Amino acid sequence: MCGYNNETKTNEDIIAQTTAALEQYGGEEIIKIFTSGSFLDTREISREERKKIFEILPEVDITIETRPEFVTASAMENLRGKKMEIAVGLESANNEVLNRCVNKGFDVRDFVGASRMIREGGFSVKSYLLLKPPFMSESNGLHDLKDSIDFCVKYVDTISVNPVNVQRGTVVEKLWMEKRYRPPWLWSLRDALLHSQKYLDKVVVTTMPTGGGRSRGVHNCFHCDSTFLNAIDECRIAQDYEPLLDLQCGCFERWNDSLELERFTYGYPIYY
Repeated sequence: MCGYNNETKTNEDIIAQTTAALEQYGGEEIIKIFTSGSFLDTREISREERKKIFEILPEVDITIETRPEFVTASAMENLRGKKMEIAVGLESANNEVLNRCVNKGFDVRDFVGASRMIREGGFSVKSYLLLKPPFMSESNGLHDLKDSIDFCVKYVDTISVNPVNVQRGTVVEKLWMEKRYRPPWLWSLRDALLHSQKYLDKVVVTTMPTGGGRSRGVHNCFHCDSTFLNAIDECRIAQDYEPLLDLQCGCFERWNDSLELERFTYGYPIYY
């Protein structure tokens, strides 16, 4: 589902992008370095380039992203003294989903080990979780996300819920064009966020859906999508998802049909 491999850059490009982005810096308290990859992978960003980036950044909280195999003792030592959140794309707490649906290349034990090392290094942990990877029905995707949220609470400080969107040049796009995949419903995202409500005293649960309300992103019937997305954003900021219970639309029945009937279609969507 990931098309970021189409946007790879050299180290020099990354430094130039960082410098250009900082021209827009307005005193924000957090800076997220989004590399579309692993900030701790020296094949992507060398230690020298990493040092340059840190030198030009202001002294604020920093969020970086990495795969778990690059969370090593030397990497943690290299980050010492920084106010850092380290995000890891777990995607699912089910190894079968990781292997068969995501092709992630690691298992849940790798994530747990990385999470513990990050915390021992004095940093906080964020996990990215997917809603409805390919080859899963709406119901299976929703239940997998809920199970993954339950699992992650013990190991992370922040959970970021990411509904799958259709990116160009990916297997998901091929499935979508063949009517074999539908991005998740906003009803499912709402349900997962309501499920997370019981954990908000322990972790931050956030979501900022890419392509929301469009055919390639998480959507309902297109009539209620903006209402849902605005409500979700307000609840995300307030860290209180209970107001989502008040959302209503006639497409609820179609979503409910999808949950019930797609198990008979081997995951093929019945609505688009």
